[in-house]
Amino acid sequence: FSVVWQGLAFLPLITAGSSTGALRFGGTSRDYIQWTEPDLSAFSSQFSVCGWIKRRFNSLLPVVLHYYPHSGAFLLGARGNHNYVVGTNIDLMNKYSSVPDEQWFHLCLTWSSSDYLSTVYLNGQQIGQKKTRERQVSGVSRGRMSIGNLATSKHPDYIFGGDLYKLNIFSTRLSLSEISRMSANICSNEEARLNRYGGLRWEDIVLKPRSGSVTEISMCDNGEPTIIQDSRSEPEVLDDILDRLQETEDELTQIKTDLNEELEVTKARLQRSEDNFESLNITLRDTQEELRIAREALAVMETAMDNIVTKLNSTEQDLAEAREDLVLSEENLQSIAESWNETLSELETAKKKEVYSRWDVLYSEKFLNKKLTKEMVQDRELESNGGLLGIFVGMNITNDVISYLKSRHEENMVCLHSEI
Repeated sequence: FSVVWQGLAFLPLITAGSSTGALRFGGTSRDYIQWTEPDLSAFSSQFSVCGWIKRRFNSLLPVVLHYYPHSGAFLLGARGNHNYVVGTNIDLMNKYSSVPDEQWFHLCLTWSSSDYLSTVYLNGQQIGQKKTRERQVSGVSRGRMSIGNLATSKHPDYIFGGDLYKLNIFSTRLSLSEISRMSANICSNEEARLNRYGGLRWEDIVLKPRSGSVTEISMCDNGEPTIIQDSRSEPEVLDDILDRLQETEDELTQIKTDLNEELEVTKARLQRSEDNFESLNITLRDTQEELRIAREALAVMETAMDNIVTKLNSTEQDLAEAREDLVLSEENLQSIAESWNETLSELETAKKKEVYSRWDVLYSEKFLNKKLTKEMVQDRELESNGGLLGIFVGMNITNDVISYLKSRHEENMVCLHSEI
């Protein structure tokens, strides 16, 4: 039957066949898929592991999926014995007794760090729930992923040896309605719709390296749409479709809200970037002006330094000349001292030869080049009459004056000898 809603016609549960088949695992411990260091960072806070399983091999504890970092992340078994999530296991073997071998069944394991609850669903029905001991998935990029046996070691008790189809790991905790729709029929496209959450897809898993006997088998690929016989009544199907449409509308509304929020955030970031750019421009201009002032100041300082250097050079030259003058002065002083000593020596010699006159005393420092005063004339060292020396009072006692006085003295001495 068809359903018409707001002018649109729907064929409920009519789906196209999957382009990827199922995988059949052999019954030995060498038959598995494994790869190292998968990127599971998207599953660190929440995830859902869901897939279709058919048991064909009667092992004790068949393992479907095992991810093993340092302390273990999750382990999913085919008989309910393993429902292990971040350090906590839920043993549900008694719940699987109604599922015979050689029959497909849908299994889903979910977990979220928001409440630390691990929940197990069998064929769309919740069969177990438990709060986990650990609070996050550890080693999200350093572990090993194995399908068909343990990731740590390959033991006969853990051989899967069955068929596996559409095993996906979604990076969210799926709702009960999403899991119910996915488990309604093995050939539906519900998994493709849920891939919008991101995660590890079945289409990627089948490409991983295989060990031993792991072969593909056909599923839902006859080339024609597969019409799923649904036991639900038309109102139930319609309600389901309306629920899906409502969910889609809600999702679109949320996407629109998120986009608007992101747009506002982007606008705010752009405005801040423009403000920062303008601030940087102002800072750049200020810095350029400071550099210009600094260059001018440096030029002034360089000029001042040149002047100082010039003055220093001139001062050094003046000092050199002063040193030369000082040397000459020292030489002159030495010459004067030598002359003075010679004069004193001549005086002493004259006294000894009795040719020393009273005027020779005028050569002494006491009288020479001094202005002659009345007091000097009366000095007992001169032993003169005031008449001859008195005419020079007020004049400097120079060599010429002394020579004149000595010549007059010599004339007097000549006259005296003549009279004798």
